[in-house]
Amino acid sequence: RVGVMGISGGGTVTSFAAALEPRLKVAMISGYLNTFKDSIVASKEAFAHVKQVYAALGAAESAQHEIFDGDHLFHGGAGVPFLAKHLKA
Repeated sequence: RVGVMGISGGGTVTSFAAALEPRLKVAMISGYLNTFKDSIVASKEAFAHVKQVYAALGAAESAQHEIFDGDHLFHGGAGVPFLAKHLKA
């Protein structure tokens, strides 16, 4: 029941930690997901690719994306409940 979350550079670390550390059950990545080609607007495009990978693995419902108005800061509106749901015993 170990989860991890991070924003911006912490989101980068969270992404790699989740990919490499099998003990992590759930990850919330904020303010990081985009393509290298683009910046802020690429978040939707990048998540579409992520969703395809999860769907191919039979876990499409395990990937969620939330876009909110505001600056480059932690929001957690949907993320904190997502973490809580997936960390239940």
